[in-house]
Amino acid sequence: MTFRLIFQRAVAVLFAIRASFHDAREGQPPFLWAVFSNPGHRRKLLRQARNDVGNVFILALVLDAIYQVIVHSGIYALELLLTATILAHVPYVIARGLVTRLARR
Repeated sequence: MTFRLIFQRAVAVLFAIRASFHDAREGQPPFLWAVFSNPGHRRKLLRQARNDVGNVFILALVLDAIYQVIVHSGIYALELLLTATILAHVPYVIARGLVTRLARR
């Protein structure tokens, strides 16, 4: 089950790279900066991120649930949500901002 740690992050980063090139072409600011500094576009940006990372997040939930059942003989909801968030959302947000900055140059 160690592959889930690499696979989920890689897929989240690939979606972030795709969105970053789109952001750079349109001249938009880096993702996290735009979310906090531009309340008018915040909802649109968060909806786009949800669409990009939604499937990866669900996959992270399923794989971690399987892992927990095998290792712990049960499912711990808080651990499940925390792990899925760390494996899907955090790499997406970090990669999207960095790649947008690099793509502009």
